[in-house]
Amino acid sequence: MIIKKDDTSSQKISQLVAILQLECSVSQSGCELALARLTDLLLVYIVEQIVDEHLVDIKLLDISQHAPFSDLLLQIMHNPTLDWSIDMMAGKVNMSRSTFIRKIDDICGYTPNELVTRLRINIAINLLRRGYKVEEVTSRVGYESLSGFNKAFRKITSNTPADFWKVR
Repeated sequence: MIIKKDDTSSQKISQLVAILQLECSVSQSGCELALARLTDLLLVYIVEQIVDEHLVDIKLLDISQHAPFSDLLLQIMHNPTLDWSIDMMAGKVNMSRSTFIRKIDDICGYTPNELVTRLRINIAINLLRRGYKVEEVTSRVGYESLSGFNKAFRKITSNTPADFWKVR
């Protein structure tokens, strides 16, 4: 794990590590509870930093916990270039169109099309982190135009793919 000096989350982690070191150096009885609580808090801060740094979409994690949507998510991730229509996705999970739309909304609050877009952008982020060029990523995640990809990417991440690629 990298702790950056200027990052707010990292500052919390650094301060907590310093407190833990101080507590550990003082070997008084009864400090086990304090160490346990500080360690728990450290874990929370680390998870918080990982989620922020890696742009984890908690709502996608939520829906992945519900059968049969986990299988559908995997199919979309393995074939992001397919035209994932609502009817096609509903058919994959053996639901009517209206039931499918309602269940997706109930679980994660996304429309089916937004779900596909978010999965595609998450795949794009991983490809950009691995060094793929923006133009190559565009077609690999199912976008026919760079402008359409840029618009979707910016909507999800608040950055352009080119900006994201530069700081990877």
